[in-house]
Amino acid sequence: RHPQHPMSHAHIPDWDKLPRLTRRELEVMEQVCEGYVDDDISAELSIAQRTIENHLRSVYSKWGVPGRAQAIVAALKFGVVKPVWLQATKASV
Repeated sequence: RHPQHPMSHAHIPDWDKLPRLTRRELEVMEQVCEGYVDDDISAELSIAQRTIENHLRSVYSKWGVPGRAQAIVAALKFGVVKPVWLQATKASV
């Protein structure tokens, strides 16, 4: 038997149960999905790193995900954010 990948049981919420984010939580998630780290997000949005951490914890709690990677998957899966790199990929296909 092969061991299961640790992400194989990651919980991604159902779309109809996905709570809405505040405007600021959404802005932070957009930056996260673009691949920016907290330092970059802090500079871009002119908010403290601690505030970013608070917004992300709120997103994780609302969506019932354990961390950043699962929040990114949920955001992309349900079209909550539309990263520039994804738009460019779809346009060229």
